[in-house]
Amino acid sequence: MRYAISAGAIVVREDALLLVHHQDSRQDFWVPPGGRLRGEESIFDCARRETYEETGLNVVPERVGYIQEFLEGDLHFCKFWILARAVEGTPTVEHRDPDEGFVVEARFASRGEMADWVVHPAIMKGLFWEDLKRGFPEARYLGLQRID
Repeated sequence: MRYAISAGAIVVREDALLLVHHQDSRQDFWVPPGGRLRGEESIFDCARRETYEETGLNVVPERVGYIQEFLEGDLHFCKFWILARAVEGTPTVEHRDPDEGFVVEARFASRGEMADWVVHPAIMKGLFWEDLKRGFPEARYLGLQRID
């Protein structure tokens, strides 16, 4: 079994959530920006870097909002969703990693706009908005999910 850690940023601006559109011949979904840690970076540094690479926004990570685990083949990885605030920039994909051509758009979307989209994690379409209203009183464990 192999293990990995990843981090993503949850950024809200004017009641809209920052999302990245992943699309190619095999996939079509929206997700907050994020990815795997590199070298000795922390989960907060990873969330900051990935957000800039995938959206062009500079953010300040503040605290853990959600923790999620995945099993994909022989890979077991843990994802930390970090609550962050945008300090500057406009969403763009021009800074994305050349190997991530499947990242086709970055934008802020309201709850209503994303109603018919496939969004990961799924809680971003429901429970997230309730947690946002409550001010995220504590980090929430989202469980272990198998990816086939």
